[in-house]
Amino acid sequence: MFITKRISDKTLEINEKNHQDEILENYLESMEKLLLDYKLSNDDGDNQARNVARFKTLTVLRRLTSNPEQDKSIILKFLRDTELIQFKNNDHETSKLRLAFCDFQKANLGGIELEIANLIAVNFIGASFKKANLRGSVLIAADLRKTDFTKADLRKVDLSGSVLLRANLKEADLRDANLKIANLKEANFKEANLTRTNLEGAYLYRAKCLNIKDLKSAKNWEKAIFTRAKLDKDKFQWIVEDKENNELQVEIIRNSTSGIVGGIMESSF
Repeated sequence: MFITKRISDKTLEINEKNHQDEILENYLESMEKLLLDYKLSNDDGDNQARNVARFKTLTVLRRLTSNPEQDKSIILKFLRDTELIQFKNNDHETSKLRLAFCDFQKANLGGIELEIANLIAVNFIGASFKKANLRGSVLIAADLRKTDFTKADLRKVDLSGSVLLRANLKEADLRDANLKIANLKEANFKEANLTRTNLEGAYLYRAKCLNIKDLKSAKNWEKAIFTRAKLDKDKFQWIVEDKENNELQVEIIRNSTSGIVGGIMESSF
């Protein structure tokens, strides 16, 4: 009986994998057909076909559940290789396909080359971007909770309004990045490069390993929030619960030349 059940479970597992592989293959084939028939990658491509492509992408990502780390990575690389999500002249509106609200949770995107991509409002919860190159990409309002950016190239990336709760930014290169109003609560900043990073209105409450010297290399660090606050979604800004306490924290940092903000180290990350 036990052996029979194990064989049955293994058969179901194989059948499910084959089914998932078929879903992915059908998606790629249908997208290739749209690319050829409606010139999706061209500036004058068919807009209705692009809407169909977006719908297909949203749908297939919800259906890929058995091996999301690999399958979702294949889809994003396909969209990059076909130049559907890249934009021109610093205008993200020129991208051919918008991925807002697409579900790339837990995708393994380590080492991916993904420069100048429109990733606005994409769900990357728990994804891995270890050593990835996202230089110049736009991730406004993206959900990046617990996302791993270890040693990632995030230069000139627009992360304004994104949710980076407990994200790992260890050794990430954030030079000239935009973190305006971003939620960075409990994010790990160990050895992150914050040179000229815009921290205006960024929520840094209980940030980990945030070196004071590194923090001061950023722009508008004095306008960041270091104490408890709530996000006003209508005004799209953080409302500090205790303004005096936050001002005190800013003053302490201003008068310090070394150390860790709040004294919170990686061991508690």
